[in-house]
Amino acid sequence: MSAWTRILRGIDIKRRLESLTGNDRLDASAIKNLSSGGGSQTAPEIRDLLTTLTGTNRLSATAIKDLPSNPTAIEIRDLLTTLTGTNRLDASAIKNLPAGGGLTDGDYGDVTISGSGTSIAIDGRAVTVAKIQAIASGAILGRSSAGSGDIEQLTLGSGLSLSGGVLAATGGGGGGLSAWQTKSSNYTAVAGDRLRVNCTAGDIVITLPVSPSASDADIWVQRVDSTANKLLLRSGSNKIKSQTGQDGVFAPLAAIDTIERVSYIDGSIGWLGQHGLLTYQSAPSSGATLTYSSNGDTNGLFYYLGTNQNTTAWVNPFPQLVYSRSGTGSFDNFATMTNRIVDSHPGNTWLETSPWMMVDLGANKTLIPNYVSIRSWINNDRFPRNFKIQGSNNSTTFDDLLTVTNNTTITGNSQWLSLPIPGITTAYRYLRYLCTAPGDSNNVIEVALGEWEFYGLFNSN
Repeated sequence: MSAWTRILRGIDIKRRLESLTGNDRLDASAIKNLSSGGGSQTAPEIRDLLTTLTGTNRLSATAIKDLPSNPTAIEIRDLLTTLTGTNRLDASAIKNLPAGGGLTDGDYGDVTISGSGTSIAIDGRAVTVAKIQAIASGAILGRSSAGSGDIEQLTLGSGLSLSGGVLAATGGGGGGLSAWQTKSSNYTAVAGDRLRVNCTAGDIVITLPVSPSASDADIWVQRVDSTANKLLLRSGSNKIKSQTGQDGVFAPLAAIDTIERVSYIDGSIGWLGQHGLLTYQSAPSSGATLTYSSNGDTNGLFYYLGTNQNTTAWVNPFPQLVYSRSGTGSFDNFATMTNRIVDSHPGNTWLETSPWMMVDLGANKTLIPNYVSIRSWINNDRFPRNFKIQGSNNSTTFDDLLTVTNNTTITGNSQWLSLPIPGITTAYRYLRYLCTAPGDSNNVIEVALGEWEFYGLFNSN
């Protein structure tokens, strides 16, 4: 039985009892203690009063014995209607008692009653979250059906998680984002990358995805240094801000740790910075794909630089390069020795009693290497057996690009060892040869080379 039918209609019974006359009347003293406040009498109060009547006012106990301890007004009315004999009240005295219980009109806090008890309305903002029906864990409320209508329970799709009251993207395909990565050298991005880029060591080029689509191509870039070096976003064959042949420039800012969202819009606009942190400049037009064809060919990097990008007769490119080493050369001065290793003549070699030799291609020049050729010295048995080819963009930390162990290809003087460098996508400014174990009977770790040459994708900005 609802709470509404247990609350007030006692006032209706009180008023009817007071209006009885003649033989139907109960003495006024029998009901004098009924409170006169509008709507304040409850059915239990009337029941208790009827139970205590005495003398001629008394209704027989048998008349009300079956009333429950907490009766409703309807239950009292029905009892009075069925009284017989000396306990009977004339039906005319109670015929107008309402058949249903209810409330008088008014505001009851969370609800308002109107229309003489016929209309009940919930007050605005009265329904709290706790009063809404229970929903499944991991669901949210909303509406997915067409048109306006009831609130619906929605489930989470792929790439979303709900935990601790937080709705979050979880990454993955279809536009999902990867975990943040820190980069301090040139890098080829993929859709969904989030990159923290540190340009302290020099300019950095982030190459944007080659085949983007508007549905999944977002790259988030956060610059974490305040140096004057440039962070360049390069699009290759795609447009940037509706133009071909230009780079997006993420300049150093007074407030570092700012984030730019770079999105691929469509074929007409191409890539576009969403947060207004990019400026734009022409992309470098110089550059080449240098492809290995045979030992000692003229397709390599040092030959390309020596011919001014295949536009002039060859000269030694040494003045364009910066060489360094880990020790002291065993023969001529260092400048002469390094000059010889790129002079296209195996008789002019470089012998270094130290484990490594490094070349700096120069500011804004990089190579994504895919092949290396090494030539042994013309009169020495210190052959390249155990070594690494390494790359760097700060000359301090190096990536291992190729590791060679106990290679016996070279068995004599002035012979070539040419090897692929697979899977490299990063462009490097610094290239290093690191000897990792002795290459002859002297049991000495040292560099002894007649020539070396690199191939791959070269860029100069």
